Amino acid sequence: AVAGSLLTFLTLICCNQSNLIGSIGSMSMEIASMSDEAPLLEASFSSKQQSESEKPLQIASYSSCLQPSVPRNDEPYSLQWIYALFSTIVSDEHGDAHNVCRGIFSILIVGTLLGLFLPKSSHLNGQWYPLISSILGYTYFCCWSASFYPQLLQNYRRKSTEGLSIDFCVLQVFGCACYASLNLALAWSNTIQELYRERHQGSTSLVEPNDVAFSIHSLLLSMIWLWQVWYYNGCNFRNRAVSRLTIILLSVIVATFLVYAVMIATCHKEDGTLLNWLDFLYVVTGFKIGIILVSYLPQAVLNSRLGSTEGWNIWGILLDFTGGVLSILQLFLDSWNQQDWTGITGDAAKFGLGLVSIAFDMVFFVQHYILYPKHGG
Repeated sequence: AVAGSLLTFLTLICCNQSNLIGSIGSMSMEIASMSDEAPLLEASFSSKQQSESEKPLQIASYSSCLQPSVPRNDEPYSLQWIYALFSTIVSDEHGDAHNVCRGIFSILIVGTLLGLFLPKSSHLNGQWYPLISSILGYTYFCCWSASFYPQLLQNYRRKSTEGLSIDFCVLQVFGCACYASLNLALAWSNTIQELYRERHQGSTSLVEPNDVAFSIHSLLLSMIWLWQVWYYNGCNFRNRAVSRLTIILLSVIVATFLVYAVMIATCHKEDGTLLNWLDFLYVVTGFKIGIILVSYLPQAVLNSRLGSTEGWNIWGILLDFTGGVLSILQLFLDSWNQQDWTGITGDAAKFGLGLVSIAFDMVFFVQHYILYPKHGG
């Protein structure tokens, strides 16, 4: 989760440095111009009028670092380049080709650095492939993790969540909780790991450390989305109530989980042939993919109803699409490296999540760039 916040941390540093330089430069030029024009001012010009005339300058100088800004000539070129590179994702809301290339390149830089210096998977073969897999894994981890921040920061800038479906946020929280429980169990539960090896002829799970980090990080950020909907709606959900269909769907899923867990606890055999917790996690995986599939529908319907993608940040979709492609690529390459293609079916959540994300991202691309290009596109 800490590694996933690295991109936003670097962006805020660049933004703060840029605004600090801009503020000092603007204030210096204003002081110089006031000194040059002082002899020409009318004697009747009061100090109160002077203070009022300076207010627009001060407001412009101390503009928020989250707003897009034009690089100034008095800034060093390297600072302009770094600021423009790492602030694109959180400042751009339209997703034109130039900004897309620049933003994706910044993600590749961060993912490569994390892949180089963070621990690699010990079960992969070869001298160089563990490094390649690590770079792919942490790059898709950065893409999927960073995809939550543009919407979060856009909500903060607008002080509103209009255009963001509350059903989408609720389903995202529930789906991320399912995905986190699956990855945590496959990574750290000895019981689940043993059941997995028995099921897949001694093969180990292909869940990587970055999978666990992403699932926890995405759960936290999706919860913040839901909190923003509540907070910017006057600390209540009166005008943004969750639909009855969503409530019924989640109630059925939770009831299914409880019934299955009780059956495992009461009917479990020692040889594990009847019911076991690995099968329970696979059921959770199936519901997770189904929840993600359903969660995109309310947002797509809302965009269609409004005839606009205003309030729905396209960068979340761009990063989600890139992360889905890299996730599937890593999974196939890891299976090829171990000559064990059951790793794909054994980690169906990762494979299914990537495919579903890519499919629905294409729908949002069509809405943003083709159907409603003049409204938020």
